[in-house]
Amino acid sequence: MAFDRSGTFGPGPASPGAEDRAVNDAVSPAELDVLMERLRAEIAARAAVAKTKTSGAAGGMANAASARGVRQLLALPGADFVDAAFRAVLGRDPDPERQGAVQRRLDIGLASRSDVLVELRWSEEGRAQGRHVPGLAWLVVRHRLRNARLNKAVRSGLRLLRNIPRLALYMRSVVERVDGAERRAANAEAAAMRATAELARAQEAIRALTVTTADLANRVARLESTLPGASAPATAEVAASAGRLSLS
Repeated sequence: MAFDRSGTFGPGPASPGAEDRAVNDAVSPAELDVLMERLRAEIAARAAVAKTKTSGAAGGMANAASARGVRQLLALPGADFVDAAFRAVLGRDPDPERQGAVQRRLDIGLASRSDVLVELRWSEEGRAQGRHVPGLAWLVVRHRLRNARLNKAVRSGLRLLRNIPRLALYMRSVVERVDGAERRAANAEAAAMRATAELARAQEAIRALTVTTADLANRVARLESTLPGASAPATAEVAASAGRLSLS
């Protein structure tokens, strides 16, 4: 077989040497260059088709990995979860620095797997991608509800903290009022004790005065009995005065 000038194969001489001479005689160098370019183009086209098939297969595998739902992602082993989460939510492999940071948070318990998925979905890149992951929307809703309850508890705690100074002032005023009442009660008790002591002293003075009056009445009576012509009414009046004093 040998090339003719039209670029097709045709019958040629039987011997190899004759075939080479026929090719040299039938094909010029310019035509040979054209044939070589056609051959290179055909090889490049076939290589491109093979590459497309290979990338299509790889893309199918990537799509299969990204099609995992939340339940499948959460069930993956620890070493595979971060890679699969990035592929499913962001459509790409994680960069080493981000992967290490996320893995450390998971290892020390600063974040759960659900937290990682929600953070990836609501990151700037995740919102731009907008990829659909089965079950992720419900996970985001639950995450928001949990954060809302947590935020409510935090807000209640903050309100309590803000009211602590006011509560402290109120408690201080209550304590001061109680202390004032106790002081007034102690003063009243002391005054009552002083009044009781004064009353006891007054009663003692009255008793002493009564005894003195009675003694004086007895002396007057004895004196009158020793005097001649003393009147009985005077003695009776002194005795009656002494009796009144004793009764008072």
